[in-house]
Amino acid sequence: MPEHVLYTSDSVTITASTARFGSTSYQIANVSSVSVTMVTKFNQLAVGLIILGVIVAGVAVSVNAGPLADIWPVMLLAVGLVIVGLIVQRIWPVREFTLFMKTCGGELQTLTSVDRPHILGVREAVETAFAMRRGVSSAAEAQPAPPGD
Repeated sequence: MPEHVLYTSDSVTITASTARFGSTSYQIANVSSVSVTMVTKFNQLAVGLIILGVIVAGVAVSVNAGPLADIWPVMLLAVGLVIVGLIVQRIWPVREFTLFMKTCGGELQTLTSVDRPHILGVREAVETAFAMRRGVSSAAEAQPAPPGD
């Protein structure tokens, strides 16, 4: 009997009893908790602008043979590049989300992505599988045992 799929994507499939990430599978019964963390990383455009600003300033100072007043437009450009880079980083940082599943063997990092809805959907599906599993175990525990000999 095929299982009801709670969530599926390119590399992730979550059912009531199994969580599959690529070629690795976890039994939901062995998973004790699931959590999502977010890490902010540097935007490559921002880093590029800041480095370019520093390079422009360094080249302007090293090439200039006269007073520094002669290179103020280039230095203004360099400072502008650095400021724009800082603004870009502030407005558009790269946010990376990681799903962690804790099993009896310890905590495992199972999935990392910049796609927040994808990661949150996987977490919700695993939590739904937990709830379904609890419902199955609660129903099994609530049934009386068959009479003995």
